[in-house]
Amino acid sequence: MTDNKPYDIHTRVELWQTEMREKYNISDKYEILMNYGYSDSDDDTVKNVEAYIKHCDEWNTLLLKKIVDGSLWWFQLVRGEGKIFKAITREEHLSSLDSGIEREEFFTQEVSDLFAHFIQIICVLQRSEWYKMVVNGSLQLNMNHDGKTRASMPSLELTVFALVYIRQLISTADNIVNRSCKQYKCFIENTQKRNYIAELQKNFNHYLNDDLATMSHYTLLAERVQNNREFIEAFFYGALIIHGDNNPKDKNCEHYKSLYLAGEKKRPRFIWELNNTVLRVLENATKIAVLLQKDFAKWKEEGVAPKSNVFWQETMFSWLPVVDKKNTEEIEKKEPVFGEAYDVQTSYK
Repeated sequence: MTDNKPYDIHTRVELWQTEMREKYNISDKYEILMNYGYSDSDDDTVKNVEAYIKHCDEWNTLLLKKIVDGSLWWFQLVRGEGKIFKAITREEHLSSLDSGIEREEFFTQEVSDLFAHFIQIICVLQRSEWYKMVVNGSLQLNMNHDGKTRASMPSLELTVFALVYIRQLISTADNIVNRSCKQYKCFIENTQKRNYIAELQKNFNHYLNDDLATMSHYTLLAERVQNNREFIEAFFYGALIIHGDNNPKDKNCEHYKSLYLAGEKKRPRFIWELNNTVLRVLENATKIAVLLQKDFAKWKEEGVAPKSNVFWQETMFSWLPVVDKKNTEEIEKKEPVFGEAYDVQTSYK
């Protein structure tokens, strides 16, 4: 870029991508990615872009995205010849490692049920209507130049549903994430996996407990609660999930009032932030559950861990029972009759 022309980041990236495609003869089947990271500062963004371009040039390496399916691939110049190979994530690498178990004699029914319960909560939340709504929701600030905030957010019922399950993950009473991490680290033989789970656990607690003033992009929230745990617990109180008197000395009551009574403009933003904060907690917990679930399933399959004594919720409130696999006859679908037994089997998928 010449000094007498203003720096336009989009033009810079497009010219670089065109240059790289011609230099390395990259097929049109792939998009050349500019993986420079995000920054609040325009100056820092420019520095990141130029640093990434310099890195790719020095190492003769490009990150590509296959257009047909969105999969990531690396291009690298090896002894003068261009090679394209599948980009593997750290999670994929760890998942491929051995699922060896140690101290299996201490793997009790209680531990098996704990792991299953943890996986259940993650599955229930990710399949929920709340999850779909939050992922696809939107927030509009002053869109019609009328000073109003508009947002597409889950209903009260959907939000309370999510909060009930999230409470089990983060509350000091249930504390399912930290308890599951502690048990997994006791039994997993692979050091890389143990260290990775410890790292994810640290990140999970960091997001919940660290001072918002040092990590939040939303300063009005940091003025009302100290951390994301207090933020979520304030709405536990507001949604009647945890109980307490209308006492100004009750911190959950105090926090909830400061958030909910903040005014018509601020309240939607706080509720929007709540749903996205809960989503982030779920995402952090999911990273742990994915690796744990694979090794836990392997241990059960090999018989070194007892099968979980839990019930799965898919058909809990449905009139259609899960039919015993041994029964090959087609069962007529009808409402249950009092006193009439149904031949059912719990699914352990």
